[in-house]
Formats: sequence, C-alpha cells, structure tokens
Amino acid sequence: MNNICSLLDIGPDDFTVITGSGGKTHLMHLIAMNLPGNVWLTSTTKVSEKYEKDFCSCLVKCPYPEKIPESPPSRLSFFYSNECSGGAKLKGACPHIIASELWKGGKNPVVCEADGSRNLPLKNYSIYDRPLSGFETRHIVCVSVSPLGEEASQENIHRYMLRPWHGIIGWPMICDMLFSKGGYMDIPLAEKACLVIGGINSKIKHEAAVKIASEHKRIYPLGRCLMRGNFYGETEGWWHFYE
Repeated sequence: MNNICSLLDIGPDDFTVITGSGGKTHLMHLIAMNLPGNVWLTSTTKVSEKYEKDFCSCLVKCPYPEKIPESPPSRLSFFYSNECSGGAKLKGACPHIIASELWKGGKNPVVCEADGSRNLPLKNYSIYDRPLSGFETRHIVCVSVSPLGEEASQENIHRYMLRPWHGIIGWPMICDMLFSKGGYMDIPLAEKACLVIGGINSKIKHEAAVKIASEHKRIYPLGRCLMRGNFYGETEGWWHFYE
C-alpha cells in the first residue's frame, strides 16, 4: 500500500478535513497513522466513542477552550467537547476552535471528520453541512460505489428525502450527487480537493469508479482522485492514484 499522505499530499503542518460518505472515519485514522509525531483527530459532528477508544491512544475531553492542551498529548489523540447519546457518542468542537486551538496555524497536524452520513455510502447535502473554518489546508471528499445497481432509497442515501432519487444507482447518478450545484464538490477550493472513491469490490464497480474519476478530472484538472477497494486483491484495500 502506498503512503496515503503522499498520495493526498498531506504533511505534518496541514489541517485536513474529510467530508462526504462511505469511509470517512477509516480514512481519517489511516491518514493520522501515516503522519509523523503526535496528531490531533477530531470531528465537527458525533462519532462512536467505542470506535475512537479502540483506535486512538488518547481521548481528550475539553469542554472549555482554556483546557485544551498546547499539543496532542499522545500519538493519536482524539479531541472532543462532550459525550452525548447516553455516552455512546463523542461530540466534537466547532471548526473555529479546531483551527485556532488545535491546529494553531500549522503547529499541530489535525485530521477532522467534518460531517456525518449515518454510515450510509451516499448522501444528499443539506444547507448546514460542510462546517468549515476557512483555515483548512486540505479538503477530501469521500463517496462509495458500493450501492451500484441497487434501487435508490433511504437505505443507501443519507437524507434521501432532501432530493429523492428514483431508479437504479449508477455512476451518472453518483456524478450528479458529486458535481451538481449543492452536491459533494460544491465546496471552497473544490478545484484542488481530492476525491476518494471507495467500495470497489468488482470489475463493474471499478469501471464505474474510473468513469467518476474521469469526470472529476475533466471538471477539476488540478484535483486528485484515489480509488479504494478489495477488487484489487488485498483484504485491507488498495489505494490507486488515478491520472
């Protein structure tokens, strides 16, 4: 497996945000593991307490900005402001606190999961998604082709009723979700954002991912696109830089 930070051009002074659906949390942890030194992981939404406790070397609860450590206290330090949902979820901080008190203009590496998708592979964005501070240096958008060939429904599209899709999910529908106004890629600096396509576990899904990646390159020639899935023969998946 190639170093994911090299493929995404992420360094130890970057503030990286990950949005979209289909593999954001896994990608956040993978990036953090490949960065040198101590790293802040965090979220602007709610994440699983058990998942972060199992993965991170330290959970740092700071309900008040003045209690935030100067630097990540451990190799992989997950920062949160409070518990919710009976303690099963950790609630992250607001983007401006993350930028000013965690990242500190490049002093600490920060990797942040910036929105939620209820563990579904696709999503419709609402007007309150993309909680950004304006100081982010790397922006990654995730999408999954795992539901390719399924009927579009609330079972595979988060906030399905915001824009009800009809028919079988194919690569043109996913492109519409990505590149239309109000879609995944309707974000600041979209021309430099990286698109990560996951869920590739068959030749058909690989072909669809290549078409989505080609459309991404046509619209954003400066952008990067990675594809991930066990179709390549590795159980942990394989990242491929598409040019």
